[in-house]
Amino acid sequence: MTKYEVRTINLVECHTPEEYTEAFAQSPVHYCKGLAEVRAFCGGNLRRERCGYSGVHNNIEYIATRC
Repeated sequence: MTKYEVRTINLVECHTPEEYTEAFAQSPVHYCKGLAEVRAFCGGNLRRERCGYSGVHNNIEYIATRC
């Protein structure tokens, strides 16, 4: 089973690229086993990206990368 590291970033508080970078660095990390658990944690499907999965739901960005 593949393990994923999911970061949540609140986009309401990010207005500049510097604030986004700081929010990414300070974001909490949640570990999930498999994509089904990632979908349950995020509340829906995430889009496949180059280095993992990402998506925005209710002004919260979810970034899932493989561990």
